[in-house]
Amino acid sequence: MGSSSRVLRLDRATGANFGEFVYEVDPVRLAPGEAFNPVSSANGIGEILAISDSDYLTVERNVSAAGGLSVKLYRTSIHGAENVAGKATLTGTERKMRKALVFDFASTC
Repeated sequence: MGSSSRVLRLDRATGANFGEFVYEVDPVRLAPGEAFNPVSSANGIGEILAISDSDYLTVERNVSAAGGLSVKLYRTSIHGAENVAGKATLTGTERKMRKALVFDFASTC
């Protein structure tokens, strides 16, 4: 199971919040038979680069003790995603940001 992160869209000049959108991070990639360990397993967003007002390149990194390091580049968009600004808690039913794999760095090894 992945984890949900909030991506904030801010005005660079004023810092005003233009919206918050749910981004689903890939699940931790474990080696066969490896149990999840919150101390030695982690996943998350490493970088986000805006390529337009609504589209982004997102770098996800994933590491586990036995599974090693995994890095993937996704093209993501807020088009169709629900603005969750002001919601104290996410229910899991929100329309998330779309994402499409651009490059899996493991495919070059």
